[in-house]
Amino acid sequence: MKKVTSIEQLQQCIASVRNYRKGFITNFFPDPFRHSLWIEKEELSFGETGESLFLLRENSFFYSLFYVSTTLEALKSDLAFFLVKHQGDILVADVVGNQDNVAARQVFLDLGFQQYASLTRMSRINNSPATVYEKNPRIVNGSVADAGIIYELLNQYFDPLAEQIPLLEELEDFAKKNQLIVYKENGEIGGFIIYELQGKTSYLRYWLVHPEFRGKGIGSALFNELLSRSADVRRLILWVMDTNHNAINMYLHFGAEYEMMFNYVLIKRAI
Repeated sequence: MKKVTSIEQLQQCIASVRNYRKGFITNFFPDPFRHSLWIEKEELSFGETGESLFLLRENSFFYSLFYVSTTLEALKSDLAFFLVKHQGDILVADVVGNQDNVAARQVFLDLGFQQYASLTRMSRINNSPATVYEKNPRIVNGSVADAGIIYELLNQYFDPLAEQIPLLEELEDFAKKNQLIVYKENGEIGGFIIYELQGKTSYLRYWLVHPEFRGKGIGSALFNELLSRSADVRRLILWVMDTNHNAINMYLHFGAEYEMMFNYVLIKRAI
């Protein structure tokens, strides 16, 4: 494996797989800002095997594994060869798609991975006049200074294997874009929502109410603030862990519906 040194190098590696003109399957979706940070921190490595490109992003105790390949057959053959050299590593791969195109999941299971978690995509369509929500004065835009506290809360209460915790720099960027909503009481952050606006779609990325602040309606107030800020979009999209029944019920209450899109988190533990 070699360190990725630039976004341009990464793009060239992906293009080399496309140049086979046999097909294209991947679980790697380019994000120039995020991936530039990975490259800058020397966390991203690549290796080319057969008709496949494999990427490893180094985390605190495991590697996130990404693939770019031509066909499922090529992926299975090339991944088997790749894994021989990484038997001592904990590898985590996400396979995303609908029921018809998640066949790559079986490739990983056949090669010794186990399913660790699964997430389902839900969405809420804006098809009626925007509801006017009562503004909670304790809900404000999070600042760059708040990003460090949010980062600590994410690492404390989210599962790094399944929920792709952002870097501190990403959180600071959300704050600069006013896409970090926080609930503050006596200077303490009791909850937050992180979201993105892309065209006519709003993406809910992270939502948390600190355990000490739960039962006070803070989660609903934060979500209402998100809906208010998303009044001009066509839909709100989010991913939720299948086991997080409280969150699922909350999303259903606010009008979200299931989509037939799934994210399977697969893990191969070190030998």
